[in-house]
Amino acid sequence: MARCKYCNKIIPDEAEFCPYCGKKKPIRKIVGEIEDITKKVREKIEKRIPTIRKQALEILDRLSSKAKQASLPDFVDRTKVISILNDLKAKLDTETDQSKIQEYSEWANLIEQTISGENCIICYQPFDIHKDGHLDVSLCPSCHYAAHVNHFEAWLDKKAVCPICKASISKNQLVRGYIQHKEGEIVFTSSEKQF
Repeated sequence: MARCKYCNKIIPDEAEFCPYCGKKKPIRKIVGEIEDITKKVREKIEKRIPTIRKQALEILDRLSSKAKQASLPDFVDRTKVISILNDLKAKLDTETDQSKIQEYSEWANLIEQTISGENCIICYQPFDIHKDGHLDVSLCPSCHYAAHVNHFEAWLDKKAVCPICKASISKNQLVRGYIQHKEGEIVFTSSEKQF
């Protein structure tokens, strides 16, 4: 298809004149226009991908630093968290797909919000442990991050993976127990029988 450069109407490629305005040889090929526009859009997107990747890598570096320095609860496996962050960083270094970069950025932000171990990994809210009480939680058997029991179970009904480490798990694999404050720290106690 082509476009008349005078009246801007779409006309057949083989037309010698515009059937709308009658001008001779007023044809401008649309195909070339579309290719030019597509090329410009693609170039702009490709320019943004390295910026997005760089920002995501900076977030991951910040998270790794926090994970190494933060005082995490004893039940959080620091080396597992750092390993996950390093794996994610390695994947991000090789990925070029913008949707993957966005996914990794969102996941990195989620980790940043829950890295302290004091927030539920599903609802992101701080665990509300009363002064001398305790709160029932479930832990991922892989990374040992905690969530409110009903939140983790509802999540697994839909996703079947841990939102932090992406390990495939089922409800019966969750480590059940409770958390409480002891000497200024959050401590996890398993309610499962040890054999």
